[in-house]
Amino acid sequence: MSNASTTPSDDTDSAAPFATLSRLAYAHVTHAPLHERYMPSGNFEAVGKPGEFGPVDPETGAEYCALGGLNHQYNRDYKVGSSYPKTVFVYAEDASGESLSHNALEAILDDRNLWSDALTTVLLPKGIEEDQATWYSAFQFRPPERAPSLRRVKRQLDRVFDDAEIYREGPFLDARIWHE
Repeated sequence: MSNASTTPSDDTDSAAPFATLSRLAYAHVTHAPLHERYMPSGNFEAVGKPGEFGPVDPETGAEYCALGGLNHQYNRDYKVGSSYPKTVFVYAEDASGESLSHNALEAILDDRNLWSDALTTVLLPKGIEEDQATWYSAFQFRPPERAPSLRRVKRQLDRVFDDAEIYREGPFLDARIWHE
């Protein structure tokens, strides 16, 4: 299955996301490689090509991952591999709810001193739109690097975003960025 039309493009101008960033989300959760995604047709469809830690998107090199819940439960829309311990994922949306590309997200994190070399590219399931699976371009703190606590991330976000409302609910930290 080709995901070229459903994954965010990474050829975006790096200056553009600063004006359109409206949501920066962090998740401290268990995760697993995502092998198949349930589609509205009633079938599961395989994603990506085989990689070292699970399926990889051939165009972006990003691994397909599914986030785990508090009790290691996964949505039944996914067929996944073995669960990994908790780590932190980060992804972002623009004002229209579209996922920012890896390049745009990296530029934002780097500009705000939130970037880490421990981050690797992943694709997280976003949902189904027009009978196509859609994805968040995200980054994951790759073991053995220790992922930061959400408390520390919240302090960093409070420091670098004057115009954000930051909420924490369970394993998720959600920063809503407002622009004039």
